[in-house]
Amino acid sequence: MLFGQALREQGEERLVYSAPVGQRVAFAAIAAVIVASVAVVGTGPLLSRLNLFSVALVAVCIFAAVYLERWTFDREANRFERNVGILPLYHRDSKPLDSLRKVILRERGGRRGARPATGDGGPAEGPTPLGILTRGAATLCVVDQEGREYRLDIVRGSAASQLRKCAERLSAFCSIPMEEETEEGRA
Repeated sequence: MLFGQALREQGEERLVYSAPVGQRVAFAAIAAVIVASVAVVGTGPLLSRLNLFSVALVAVCIFAAVYLERWTFDREANRFERNVGILPLYHRDSKPLDSLRKVILRERGGRRGARPATGDGGPAEGPTPLGILTRGAATLCVVDQEGREYRLDIVRGSAASQLRKCAERLSAFCSIPMEEETEEGRA
């Protein structure tokens, strides 16, 4: 996935689930290109040449470049850590890794091209006219011993298969079971 979180190994004893550094760099570069193009075009002070759209777009790109959501699974330190916020200021939660009980992959919705059920409970025949509306979503969560659920990611459509691989890898790394939950027909 170009944009979105990815599960990466950092040594043999550590997994990190976060946005790739390239994604941050891309958003920072987009913001820089917008500011540079506004600076080159027109005359007068730079601030007078900015319009609401360009300011909003630059703000969104800068936010995307500095926003951090990182989940760390460290066997050596026996630590499960969540970092969320704006760089360099962010909130950190940490728990023992062995306090995690299971990984859950929750899938909702139908498959692309699937038709909703007919009145008698069976699926309708033929392709769906609005296939994009029937695309499903998947959520990756870990649950601790106290039953608290930590939502790592939510994806739609074809990215669900990548999330399944992440769930399997995370389950094996943490030596905890993986459960799959499905809800058909809801998108």
